[in-house]
Amino acid sequence: MPGFVNIDANPFTKTDMWLDVRCGIPFADRTVDSVYATHMFEHFYPDELGRLLRECKRVLKPGGGMRVIVPSLRSAIAAYQQDRKEWFDDFPRKFDSVGGRFSNFIFCDGQHRAGLDFSYLREAMQQAGFQEIEESAEGTSRLYGSNVPPYTPGDSRDLPHSLYVEAFK
Repeated sequence: MPGFVNIDANPFTKTDMWLDVRCGIPFADRTVDSVYATHMFEHFYPDELGRLLRECKRVLKPGGGMRVIVPSLRSAIAAYQQDRKEWFDDFPRKFDSVGGRFSNFIFCDGQHRAGLDFSYLREAMQQAGFQEIEESAEGTSRLYGSNVPPYTPGDSRDLPHSLYVEAFK
């Protein structure tokens, strides 16, 4: 994204910096304006997530914040309970059953190590030392205001696929 230092662990992704953030974030304390992470935090085990959140807090300037977007566990459970097979997509595998589609969304062929809802993410952020933590939405941001980077424009408002959370130092 323009205006951001883009970091990814996938060597096939064009980024500004290729690294495994589980090993730390290579910025000095209190030097980063904001952190924006999309569909990344679900790939970490709880202890890794805690360390990463503490790293994010460490590098943020006073008053800085972060915007985190993850698959919505709450919405996936609701879609499953409502038998809404069409809500789930076919990535990374195609299933016809609602159970297969739900499992596919939550576990992503073993790539996802956590199912996150707002209460769980808020708890992890609080443990990392963030003070203000709030649920947000696509196109809405206290952190970025009208300049919020788009993630999934048009994501279903009644049952969004993603959970949007902002936390401030």
